[in-house]
Amino acid sequence: MPKKIIKIAQKMQKKQNDPVIILANPQLGYNVGAVARVMANFDLYKLRLVNPRDDWLADETYSSASGASAILDHSGIFNNVRESISDLDFVYATTARRRDLIKAVLSPKSAAKDMSIRIKNGQKIGLLFGGEKSGLSNDELSYADTIITAPVNPEFASLNLAQAVCVIAYEFYSDITKGELGRVTESDKGRTEGLPLEKTRGAN
Repeated sequence: MPKKIIKIAQKMQKKQNDPVIILANPQLGYNVGAVARVMANFDLYKLRLVNPRDDWLADETYSSASGASAILDHSGIFNNVRESISDLDFVYATTARRRDLIKAVLSPKSAAKDMSIRIKNGQKIGLLFGGEKSGLSNDELSYADTIITAPVNPEFASLNLAQAVCVIAYEFYSDITKGELGRVTESDKGRTEGLPLEKTRGAN
């Protein structure tokens, strides 16, 4: 088994309070796999699917996961949104459309800060995303505590499912890191913004 998959499986056991990604009525296995890949990019490992298509776990799902197959293999399957969030303390739902619901609305950046605070306080967080066809219904949105809406082109507002997860996951991960950019390993400490001069000397 590739080391990448083993590491992901190990991290899944440690990341107890990190946000749970919940996909309601996902239609395409390719998108589910792409979501798993994005989750691994930003150190998220808990995936739940509500009423996915019967053939969602196809070869293309694993192919688009690009090494994050452990997330797919350990994902939870639920019949409805209510069941999928029953053990969570706070749920954020994403939508681009204005809804007639009396709920607080946050940008992805503000939501990321709010999530970090709640996780530090021991709360279990869920991020709810709708399917590709029509997003979340008002009934599904009613289970959320807060709405997340990103600034988008009003003439082309619908994001691909994996792209929507990417936007929120990126903001969350950016908020909890220490400003390192790029890949951070034992041999590569990553980068910070600006011109790196620590390994250079001025010209004579």
